[in-house]
Amino acid sequence: MGRVENRLKDVEISNGRLEQGQAQTNERLSKLEDGQAHLITGGEAVAAGQKELQETVATKADIQDVKAEVVKKIKQHDKRLDALEEKEGLSNPYKH
Repeated sequence: MGRVENRLKDVEISNGRLEQGQAQTNERLSKLEDGQAHLITGGEAVAAGQKELQETVATKADIQDVKAEVVKKIKQHDKRLDALEEKEGLSNPYKH
């Protein structure tokens, strides 16, 4: 019986080591999952920042387009006013 008892003791020791290894593996896995969650959160924050930047750039581009149209219209109106003033012989008090 001594031999069987020794083998049983060896199995129990091995089982204890396996349980300890499994606990370490579970702990490492938990840390990896936490790290992955942080990476996902960081990635989401970066994506949100990129979207905000894209929207800001698009808004600025829209503003530039509107500004260009307004400047174009002002120049057209200035030309028309100059032509009318010249035709009617009127002077513009704001021009030097």
